[in-house]
Amino acid sequence: MRKKSLGRSRQRIITQAITLVAIRILGRKNDEELRDDVIQRLKRYHGSDLLEVDVHVVDSSVTLIGRVKTYKLKEEIGKKAWETKGVIKVLNEVEVTDAPTAGL
Repeated sequence: MRKKSLGRSRQRIITQAITLVAIRILGRKNDEELRDDVIQRLKRYHGSDLLEVDVHVVDSSVTLIGRVKTYKLKEEIGKKAWETKGVIKVLNEVEVTDAPTAGL
C-alpha cells in the first residue's frame, strides 16, 4: 500500500511540474502572477476602496471575497478582474455594506 501512495504522490508532483513548464512555454501566467496582476489592476482603478477585498486565484479562476460600499463598486471590480489577461472565470463573492445601496 505504501508504495502505491508514494507512487501517486510522485505522479502528482511530476504532473504539476509538467503543467508549470507547459504554462511557461505557452506564455500563460501562473496563479500567483495572475493574482498579482488582478490586484494591481484593481488598485489602479479603485485604490483605497478595496481595503476589504481579497483576491484568490486557482487554475486561472479568480474569486473576489470581501466587502465594498456600493453595488456599482462590486460590479466594477468584477469587470476589472475579468479584463485581466489570463483570467478564465470570475466568482464575485463581494458583499455590499452600504444600507441605501444594499436595499436595506
